[in-house]
Amino acid sequence: MAQSKSAGSKGSGKKKTSAPKGGGAKSGAKKNNSAAKNAAAEKLDSVRGSKSRAQDSTRKESARAKDAAAKAAGREKTKAAGTKKSDTEAKPSKTTAPAKSSSAAKTSSAKSSAKKKRKLSPADARLWQRMLIIAVAVLAGVVGVIQLVTCANTQVGYRQTVMVTLADDIETTGVAIRNERIITSEKQGVIVSSIDNGGKVSKGETVANVYKSTDEARAYMRMAELEVMLEQFRSMETAGEDNATEVTALQKAIRGELLELSGLIYDGDAPGAVEVSDELLYLLNKTQVATRLVDNFSDKAAKLENELAALKAQYPDEPGRLKSPLSGYYISAADGYESLLSTDICSSLTPEKLDEILAIRQEPDNSSVVGKIADDYIWYMACEVSSEDAERLARDYDGNYVLKDYTLYLAYSELDSITAKLVGVNTGADTSRRVLIFECSYMVSELSTVRIQPVTIELSSYSGLEINSDSITTREATMDASDIKDWDMEGRTALAKELYPLMFAGNDAAENDAAVSDSDALQVDESNPYAVAADRLVNRPGDKLENILKDIRLPEKVTFEQQGVFIAWGNEIKFRRIKPIYQEGEKVLCAYNLGDNCLKMYDKVVDNPKEVYDGQIINNAG
Repeated sequence: MAQSKSAGSKGSGKKKTSAPKGGGAKSGAKKNNSAAKNAAAEKLDSVRGSKSRAQDSTRKESARAKDAAAKAAGREKTKAAGTKKSDTEAKPSKTTAPAKSSSAAKTSSAKSSAKKKRKLSPADARLWQRMLIIAVAVLAGVVGVIQLVTCANTQVGYRQTVMVTLADDIETTGVAIRNERIITSEKQGVIVSSIDNGGKVSKGETVANVYKSTDEARAYMRMAELEVMLEQFRSMETAGEDNATEVTALQKAIRGELLELSGLIYDGDAPGAVEVSDELLYLLNKTQVATRLVDNFSDKAAKLENELAALKAQYPDEPGRLKSPLSGYYISAADGYESLLSTDICSSLTPEKLDEILAIRQEPDNSSVVGKIADDYIWYMACEVSSEDAERLARDYDGNYVLKDYTLYLAYSELDSITAKLVGVNTGADTSRRVLIFECSYMVSELSTVRIQPVTIELSSYSGLEINSDSITTREATMDASDIKDWDMEGRTALAKELYPLMFAGNDAAENDAAVSDSDALQVDESNPYAVAADRLVNRPGDKLENILKDIRLPEKVTFEQQGVFIAWGNEIKFRRIKPIYQEGEKVLCAYNLGDNCLKMYDKVVDNPKEVYDGQIINNAG
């Protein structure tokens, strides 16, 4: 009974307590469910808010990424962090919006990571920098080696400049024209001239002696020599009376004769050397007496006197004398032109008439001819030339020939050249030929026998540095207007163009906008100082720049083509300016002493300027 009670009481007790507890639990559960619903609603609202915010953030981040790519990486990182948090909060609701936001964040994060991967680290940047420097250094080294090898194998040909004189001349044949009168003699015997060729004689003076035989002629010639020698010995007797003064004078005279003798020997003038040696011997003998090396030459003089007396006794008769019929210059032989070529024909001597005179001339009969007398020291030389050569003679502004002095070189005369004045240019029916008439105003023995021989007419003579025409090149240069030199015609012309372009408009189509004709361009506007200066610069090369540009405002710079050559200066090529003054074929003469950076004597001028350039390094000039 007791167990049943206990059991019953236990079980009844349980039920009793569970009844009231069960009613309270329902009430609490309702409250809990209500709270849970509220919490779930709040979480749903939070999730929806997060979703909305994530979508807004995605749109904003996308727009910002488009506008500012540089800031996109940082903002995408922040967006990705926010997206992860939203995903954690949105898992219970199983919504898809956070997943989209996470996908966009991953895409942005991947782009940001790719950008981070493309950016080099400082170490890599330094490595690439070193590699670039090494590559540039290697390239420079290769170029340098190539240059060194090229220079080591570069050799240029050159010619050293020297001073040369060239003449612009005309080769022709000259005919001497003189007023001459033949001297004849009917006397029989040996005729010996007593006057040298070209010697001046007076009317009535003896010009020749007539001897009965050759022996008599030789004897009289020896007697003349003995008389000269005896006269010299007589003059020696007074030597030494004024010892100091006379010895000094004799020594000075001896030195002069020695110098003259050496010059004659060098020139090959044997007759002149013999004459000077006789005078030198006389001075030496006289010096011996003056210095008391010998007392006198009385013994030698006595021998000469005895010889002279013997000859006079053998040939007592005086030779025949031939007198000059007029004053003038004696010429020992006739040539047949005396009556054909007189000075009065010079003004009318045409090429056709000269041909006729040369054709009709006949050899003279010299059996009775003693010589001839040219009645004046003025004589003429007629030279036939082509019309083309005649055009090379100097002319004035009106086109007339300039009557000036020319140098004539005579091929067969002992006198190498003469100076003669052009006095006429004659034309005949044949207009392709001219006869030039030159006047010579002096007569010497070397010219007395001149009649017909080759003649070279020197039009002008030029001295300068000789180069080859193939060596000349040009370069464009810009320089200060004040640095242009007086001789620089290229610079003067360029400066004239700067000062007054209108002057050149007729010659330059590119600058002919003003349509100025050539005739207008030649007219100088005297009222315009710039036009006058430009005209003087170009057309008056002798005017100095300081006088031309005295009151002219100059341009700062002038650009023009400079003419010059390349020279080998050590192991370097240099450009040197030139001023050509004359050209004959490939030979070009250039002015010298022009100043710095100009061609000088002994410069090594490069043969081919196309193979080199200014400043080039070469191995050597070979």
